[in-house]
Amino acid sequence: MKIPKSTMFNWEKQEGHLRQQTKDQLKKNYFIQKEDDYRKIGKFPKQQEKTLDDILDRRFEGKAVSTKWIRLPMKMHCEKDKPKGYDKTKNKFTQSWVKGYMKRKNLSIRRKTNRKKTTIWEKIHKIENYHWFVIYKMADDPISEISETDTEYDSELDGIIQF
Repeated sequence: MKIPKSTMFNWEKQEGHLRQQTKDQLKKNYFIQKEDDYRKIGKFPKQQEKTLDDILDRRFEGKAVSTKWIRLPMKMHCEKDKPKGYDKTKNKFTQSWVKGYMKRKNLSIRRKTNRKKTTIWEKIHKIENYHWFVIYKMADDPISEISETDTEYDSELDGIIQF
């Protein structure tokens, strides 16, 4: 593995600071030293906290949270609050922004792993659709007439069973 000279130079320059950091701190942007740097906290931190609350609430309800869904409340909060530096045409909250946001907030996209544990409220629409089908669609089907084989079988039973 070849390390570039510029990286080595930066490490030598920040050696004292790097030795004071923990392993977890070294994993994330160790060259950014200021705590209020927008690369660490994002451009609109208050709106990001509101978005995080929305994400956690939605997850608590058991609903899916996609990257597309994360973009929508962030955009909504920024348009509602109008923070300093927000421009509707420039701040689009793209997929790369979502990736960085999720990394900053230690989030990941989750997939439902146990589908058997669905509540009755999640299944009720399927049950209602089935009942509608049985009541209305199957009721329209004509009842088949008695066939010849049924009458032959009935006559055999009459011969066996006499009252």
